[in-house]
Amino acid sequence: MADINLKQKEVKTVTFTYNSSVTGSSIDDATLTFEIKNDIDDTTALVTKDNADFDKTESATQIVTCVLSSSDLDRSGDFVSELKTAFSATNVDKSPTFSIHIDEAVTD
Repeated sequence: MADINLKQKEVKTVTFTYNSSVTGSSIDDATLTFEIKNDIDDTTALVTKDNADFDKTESATQIVTCVLSSSDLDRSGDFVSELKTAFSATNVDKSPTFSIHIDEAVTD
């Protein structure tokens, strides 16, 4: 079973909630990157969301969001993903790798 289930070609907002391990570090000042890949060993991501793609308005409560567009979700199947948070060049936090399942759409 996937950690996140989505529907092909829909627009979805993905919400990330940080745990207490980042307390004391500013999410506002961090550089965020979210990637979706076919396989964990792939060097090229199918979808990449960079820092500018994130809404950090709720970062004081340790919550950030990003929107996956219909073109981001133009495929169906099982994928792997990860959120990387760079507080500085030497302080980088990576989420555990989690799975994303995108169900095939019946209609466009």
